[in-house]
Parts: sequence; structure tokens; C-alpha cells
Amino acid sequence: MYHIVPIIDPRLGFDSEEEWLEFREKWLLPMKVEITQALKRLAQATKLEDAS
Repeated sequence: MYHIVPIIDPRLGFDSEEEWLEFREKWLLPMKVEITQALKRLAQATKLEDAS
């Protein structure tokens, strides 16, 4: 199963864990159901591609 992992690095991702948590709270948690469904569909599609 795919999951979202933050990159805590000012050059590559979030400046701090606090910044990541604020982003997560504001943008990801309200869309939790939709994001979970999308990641499940991605995992299923990947399995189908690997099988062919």
C-alpha cells in the first residue's frame, strides 16, 4: 500500500516538522477519504501492471 511521507528538508520539501503538520492538517486530513481511495486505486493499478 502506498502512503504519504513528508520530506523535512528546506531545499527539497518542508522546512520543519511543524510546517509539515500544518500542511497535513489544512490540506490532507480534510481529504483523507479521497486520498486513501486514490492510493488504493494506484496500488491496484500497479499490481495489474506488474501481473501483465
